[in-house]
Order: sequence, then structure tokens, then C-alpha cells
Amino acid sequence: NQLISKKRYIVEQCFGTIKRLFRMERASYFGTTKVNAQVILKSICMNLKKAANKIFVDQPLRGAIRPNIT
Repeated sequence: NQLISKKRYIVEQCFGTIKRLFRMERASYFGTTKVNAQVILKSICMNLKKAANKIFVDQPLRGAIRPNIT
């Protein structure tokens, strides 16, 4: 259990963020196909959010205020 705890922490953080920011407590649709599509779209949104945060953190804008992407 302790061997995978670091990876589990990172993965659970992503799931918690998706649940909190993208309102993913329950599926909005019925059926495996629609729920699968919803999860994929929410995952894409999460990846775009993470990429935007990395771009703005790694390469800060000159003289500009960093936008707060939540």
C-alpha cells in the first residue's frame, strides 16, 4: 500500500478536481456510451486546465498578471 501511495495521491487529486470543478459527482446521462463520452470530455477539460497552468507557471508573461485558471 505504501509503495503506490504517491501515485494514488496524484491520481486522487485529479479525480477530486474533476469532481469539484466540473461537477462530476454523478453522471448527467443514462447509458454507458453517453457516460463514457461525458467522462472523456471532462478528462480533456482537466488536461487543458493542467496544460494552461503549466504554460503560465513555467513561462510567466512579461509585466502581466498571471490569470487565475480554476
